[in-house]
Order: sequence, then C-alpha cells, then structure tokens
Amino acid sequence: MIGIVCLEERRGMQFGGRRVSRDRVVTEKICELCEGKTLWMNPASEKLFAEQKESGKVTLQAAADFLEQAGEGEYCFVENTGLQAVEAKIEKSIVFWWNRHYPSDRKFDLDLSKWNKVSEEEFAGYSHEKITKEVYESIELGNFENFRDYVPKLREIALAHHLDDVPMSHVLEQGDL
Repeated sequence: MIGIVCLEERRGMQFGGRRVSRDRVVTEKICELCEGKTLWMNPASEKLFAEQKESGKVTLQAAADFLEQAGEGEYCFVENTGLQAVEAKIEKSIVFWWNRHYPSDRKFDLDLSKWNKVSEEEFAGYSHEKITKEVYESIELGNFENFRDYVPKLREIALAHHLDDVPMSHVLEQGDL
C-alpha cells in the first residue's frame, strides 16, 4: 500500500475532527499519482475527491476499514486515522506538507526518520503559496533495491562453486537481509 497524507508543519492532520487544510492542486496531484490505480479512503474523505470521481479521473474506494482492504500497490488517502498499526504493509508514504502551522489534535503517527526520502518537490497550490511533496520508501524496500543489483553476481558465484542448488529466493521474498 502507498499512504498519502497532508500535514501541517508540526505533523498535524486534523483538528476537532476536521482536516487542517485542503488545496485543489494537491487533490489534482493525488489523482494524477493514482491514475489507473485504486485510491482507498475513509468515507468521510470521499467528498474531497467528488469532482475527480465524476470526471472518471480516479477510481475511489471508500470503506471504514480501507487500510486493511487496500492491497499492494494501491493508494490510501489518510487524514483521520493513524498508520502505525499497518506500517509493515506500507511500501511508500507520500507526504504533502502545507508549510504552515495549523491547530491540530490528530498527529501523523509514523516516524519518518525510519524511512528513506527518495524525492522532494515544491509547488504552488491554489490556496497555499508553497506546498512540499515528499516521497518516502521503507528502509527495508530501500535495502532490497540495493541488494537486488547483486543477485546476478551471487548466482554467478554460486554456479562457479557448484552451489546453484542453494535457495536464495526465500531470503529476498521474506526480506531477511
């Protein structure tokens, strides 16, 4: 699953049960990211994407248990629940920072220092002068990507030493690097 969140500078997501902010440019960018994929969310978030849903730009799935239902490679827009309980399921996290202080009582609960930031982009929103989009991959995924490049060499070494019958695939599949 690929988590998408919008945060104010102190990691706030909501205040009093309402999103801290919104911006139509961010909504459009989220829909562009999800093109051809399913965008899961809580039913309370669905109205934020009503215009894009009507135009067919995005396939929305709203469910109270959306984080459990979302599969590999599917996007989840999260604004009213924590992600810590499903952190092991998250392949990537996409964070849109409002770059402003807003009051909040629901905070983003993942520690991004345990993730690899793979990209950062600043852009002007409709109602925000500057919005920052950051993309994070899990460190485990990053380690696998680094390790994956060595698999052909490991196979050559195994063949040269007549050890080609030693299974290596389970190590990669399980993530036990």
